[in-house]
Amino acid sequence: MLKESGQFEWNPGQFVLCRLQGVANSEFIIDQKDYDYCLNLQLDRNRAIAQTEGYKLEEMTREDFMGKIPVGSYWELVALVHDGNWEYLQSILVGKYFAETAGEKIDLSQEAYEHLIQEYMKYWKSSEEDARRINTYDAFCMEQYQSCFYRTLRSYYKNCLLNLLQYKDSLSQIADLLCEKGTIRGKDLLNELSRRWHY
Repeated sequence: MLKESGQFEWNPGQFVLCRLQGVANSEFIIDQKDYDYCLNLQLDRNRAIAQTEGYKLEEMTREDFMGKIPVGSYWELVALVHDGNWEYLQSILVGKYFAETAGEKIDLSQEAYEHLIQEYMKYWKSSEEDARRINTYDAFCMEQYQSCFYRTLRSYYKNCLLNLLQYKDSLSQIADLLCEKGTIRGKDLLNELSRRWHY
């Protein structure tokens, strides 16, 4: 799992902007083998889920996919997964970076994995064999790294917003100047941000 990749040039000061632009301002060095591995890992999970429902993934029709995934064939599914795979792998690598260098806590222990399997079996009324085929240990680790990334991102957004709200009056005046040709007043924009930030 991710044996070759993991190097990237990180710019913490532009973190939010980078994320909003698909981490466009960070340079990632990703090995093709890791890219392919992540792609196949996601397809294998879908393949295992399909099998538990009595389907062969490669032979599923639009009707078979209906209500499950918004695609009409296996190759459309491959295209869909391929389309999101780059950003998926980026989020894993950044989460791995935070976990290893920034003190973010994640649990990759066998005990944590076994807990996931038990919870999956309980919720989906699944056999242990199916639960393990659908949720491999490598996929579990990647999910943990990705969750670490999103937790850190959420915390960063929250801190930025709280800092902005401390200077709400001054910022609303500045925002009014920036938005004077638009249809929304700066203070209204800040109020809306404050209202939506409910956690």
